[in-house]
Amino acid sequence: MAEALALMASIIAVLQLAGALVKLGSTYCGPSRFSLSEIQEVVCQIQEFESTLRSLQNIVSIDESDETRLETYKCLDAPLRDCHESLQYFESKLKNRIRDYLVGRLKDMETKKHRQRLKNANSLLQLVISSDQL
Repeated sequence: MAEALALMASIIAVLQLAGALVKLGSTYCGPSRFSLSEIQEVVCQIQEFESTLRSLQNIVSIDESDETRLETYKCLDAPLRDCHESLQYFESKLKNRIRDYLVGRLKDMETKKHRQRLKNANSLLQLVISSDQL
């Protein structure tokens, strides 16, 4: 039961941050010398990740007493921590309202790393969800 609570706490923390980022990234910050399409790509990627995570949250909440399934979900601890870190990276860029900086840096290695991390975690979560439904 404690493992289920810890996993749910991790999921909820990441979901809250993802939701805040989607809202923050979708607000108008004034004119930009850059196209907003790159920001929208990041926001869309975060929305997809958030949606997948919500599906996992539903599955975990239904199966809280199933110890065998919870054992399977243990593999998600590290990816969820990594995703939280990546979302914090994007939050720091968006909260400062330096969208020009964010867009200009969407091609840099650090941003690519964080976007790839979210993409990989989303794939892993979808795999876990799919295998759980078999």
